[in-house]
Amino acid sequence: MPPDLLMPSDLLPKPAPHGRGLRWFVLPAVVAIILVGLFMLLSHILTRTTPIETDLAAAMSRGMTAQQRIDLSARVVDMLDRPARGQPDATLLLLSLGRIWQPLPQVSGRDGSPSRPGLAPTAGVDTGGTASAQSTALSTARHKAAQTLLTHLASPDIPRRKATALAFAFWKTNPETAAICPRLIDRLNDPREALDVRITAAVSLGAISQPSDKTVIAALEQARNLADERQAELAWNAALALARLGQPSATGTLLKLLDRRELSQLTIYDRESDPRNPQPRKLTDYEIERFLINAIEASSALPDPAATDRLRQLAQSDPSARVRTTASNILSRP
Repeated sequence: MPPDLLMPSDLLPKPAPHGRGLRWFVLPAVVAIILVGLFMLLSHILTRTTPIETDLAAAMSRGMTAQQRIDLSARVVDMLDRPARGQPDATLLLLSLGRIWQPLPQVSGRDGSPSRPGLAPTAGVDTGGTASAQSTALSTARHKAAQTLLTHLASPDIPRRKATALAFAFWKTNPETAAICPRLIDRLNDPREALDVRITAAVSLGAISQPSDKTVIAALEQARNLADERQAELAWNAALALARLGQPSATGTLLKLLDRRELSQLTIYDRESDPRNPQPRKLTDYEIERFLINAIEASSALPDPAATDRLRQLAQSDPSARVRTTASNILSRP
């Protein structure tokens, strides 16, 4: 799955005990919970049966074939194009449409079923002589999904734009990213755009781009260098996106975000409590933990001796077991 992703804060449960929605820079580890929710939604749309839990268990046990992926994508696109009473919220549908087309590094069997539970790869699969036709159908359906998402990226509704920008974070290696990245850059660079949308665009660009994408790197560098303290979250997320793309320019910010003491001194503007007049506040302990985990994951693509030292310190003595485990996992990678 793409690294360090989170659903929009207004779509997630409120974290206890603080009672605040998750911040946009807090982008990693509740992914597992989120994906369960998306799988429940996808399974419900696909099977049109109840209860949803039963559908989810069945879908995850057998995986999804290429044809199921095509059919499900078509149904979600239709629901977005022709909204009806009682259907899931549009933001969840947009995120689901992104998730449907996430490439997975697995090999399908000759019957088109995945070799392990989950979604089948987006590439064509061998189904006994129909691989070429199925590959064409997959490409056509995926292209239609991309066009639908791009339409909603220009929606006048901020939550839809946020959800769409995040949905694209699942599309790494899909050929449509060549058309998607310029549109995300437009969102990132637009000073009139909502800050949450710009932050999500930065995160997705870091997830689906390549280190050779000079235009992406330049856009993220511009965002990283923002001096306005009210846009600090955007600058931090742009730096983490650059770190995921192996850019040494992100090292200074990355080291700061790997330091619990420094994080405890950072100030953010709380847009959730008062969107029209956000007030500065310190990070909560929960937010510091999530931020550390996000930075730890980003550091895996940017080897640096100082960052490695920070990881060792976190793995040995951070008060959070999740932080210690995440740091240890990164250090153990070859």
